[in-house]
Amino acid sequence: MEPNRFKQSRISFVLLCFVLLALSASVQLHAQQDNTNLVESIKAKAERGDTAAQCMLGIFYFLGTNVDQNVDEAAKWYRKAAESGNAEAQYFLGDCYHYGTGVTQSWSEAFKWYRKAADQGSVNAELAVGSSYFAGDGVETNMEEGLKWWRLAANQDDSYAEAKLGDCYYYGNALVKDYVEAAKWYRKAAEQGDTPVAQYSLGICYFNGYGVAKDYIEAYKWWLLAAGRGDELAKNGVAHIELLMTRGQIVEGQKLAREFKPHKVSSFGNSILPDNPTASGTGFFITDDGYLISNYLC
Repeated sequence: MEPNRFKQSRISFVLLCFVLLALSASVQLHAQQDNTNLVESIKAKAERGDTAAQCMLGIFYFLGTNVDQNVDEAAKWYRKAAESGNAEAQYFLGDCYHYGTGVTQSWSEAFKWYRKAADQGSVNAELAVGSSYFAGDGVETNMEEGLKWWRLAANQDDSYAEAKLGDCYYYGNALVKDYVEAAKWYRKAAEQGDTPVAQYSLGICYFNGYGVAKDYIEAYKWWLLAAGRGDELAKNGVAHIELLMTRGQIVEGQKLAREFKPHKVSSFGNSILPDNPTASGTGFFITDDGYLISNYLC
């Protein structure tokens, strides 16, 4: 897989987590106040210097949640919280500088804020600092230093960092190429269920016999799961590998995909592949959660 394939999906996932927290707070308070009052309450706390409220207000403005979307306001509130030491706000402000959202784009400023958050143990920032060192964004390229920061994030069971380490071993970036270690780290990430690129990469290992015994059924299972998360390469892999598999192998691979349970359980429920998916008419079964299972034998 490409080393930097999933940066944007990572950002979307992180923001989603914070939005869910925000909406959870909204639901809890809804019986007492409407959304307008909720925003005003958070804004009042933010103006009094509450850094958590400042960060949340920034998220609201960034996404347009209960307010008109305004990335300039988002960056302003992220900065207030970041300058007071809030690690998550420092990370989000780093992203603002990385992409030039609400501020003038600056790699060096992005790295500065990522590093401040990472020094406080923010796993998202540790991943970003590592990526900055690998890409030379705002700092001199240093793959060994980047690897160090990715390991710190992986040691906190961050699936994206685990997938990055898998890439390092797979491609020999800052490490001696080692397919066994690559497969190990891809598996750690893939089994958490929220990183389709790791699932795709683990499928590649099984398809080619890199670091694991060659196994089309296992490759097929992981590609089905990744395809269900929208990974285009995995969708292509599913179509290709089915041509090489027996009918019995396809049935077994689909069964394993349906029975998969992620180690990191989603707040939306424990089942990844429900027992009765609905047909899409396009050659796949598509579940309510967006997972795909091949329609090949059904």
